[in-house]
Amino acid sequence: MVLTGDESGEIKALKALQEYLAIKFEMKDLGQLKYFLGIKVARSKIGVFLSERKYVLDLLTKIKMLACKPAKTLIEMNHKLGVF
Repeated sequence: MVLTGDESGEIKALKALQEYLAIKFEMKDLGQLKYFLGIKVARSKIGVFLSERKYVLDLLTKIKMLACKPAKTLIEMNHKLGVF
């Protein structure tokens, strides 16, 4: 289970939830999230950044396509997602 928040009120509520769940279930606090399902998680003052670079490199290595040449894609590079 991944619990996250960025405001002091949220952090306190998440800590209380974590303590409650630890009573009901066997849990272990692994500290700050670094990798989740092959996705690297990096934090900065600006926000949280997710990178699939390692996952993709591992996948390309597994299927023996690491040396293939890249192709043009219709997805805009470095597109920033907005909040609605």
